[in-house]
Amino acid sequence: MADASIIKQATQALVEILKTAPGGFPVLSGPPERATGVSSSTLILYLYQVLESSTAKNSGPRRTVISSTGKAQNIVVERDPLALDLYFLIIPATKVDDDLAFLDTYQMLGEAALALHDNGVFTLGQWVSDPAVKDIKLQVTMNPLTTTQLFELWEAVNQPYRLSVSYVVRTVRIDSQLTTDTPLVSKRQMQTTEV
Repeated sequence: MADASIIKQATQALVEILKTAPGGFPVLSGPPERATGVSSSTLILYLYQVLESSTAKNSGPRRTVISSTGKAQNIVVERDPLALDLYFLIIPATKVDDDLAFLDTYQMLGEAALALHDNGVFTLGQWVSDPAVKDIKLQVTMNPLTTTQLFELWEAVNQPYRLSVSYVVRTVRIDSQLTTDTPLVSKRQMQTTEV
């Protein structure tokens, strides 16, 4: 059972995965403006969009039979979970006053991409300690954006363009809190008429 905190937990898992990259550089989760004030080579992970998953939407309700006292049994019908895809921007950042440090961003980006490639499908339990989500599997893949889309994204956050790449985490599911409790069908009646 996952609640709304799964978005935070998926983000924490990505931060931990990125920390396994060979360069061993710091990883921060936050808005792109954090890239401006870094004192050393740092990766910034920014959740810029959350969309309802079109492939997992309306997967159907879940039913659970609950025994009650006596002969009657009840069934609880839970509404299908909210399925979301999380879109992240990965921004390699270095000190602005060091001209050669900018070249390090290329290596940082390559190492980050490798870490995400090597952990393309992962369970949250590998990276976060919450036992409620330990068996939830997620998939992370590169989300190719055109240069125009990247420029528009940077313009939207009112920051100068920086080298960055987009990834999508599919599919986090937040369990609905709506349930219907109804008795199981115990009798059937059929009427027929002759024609």
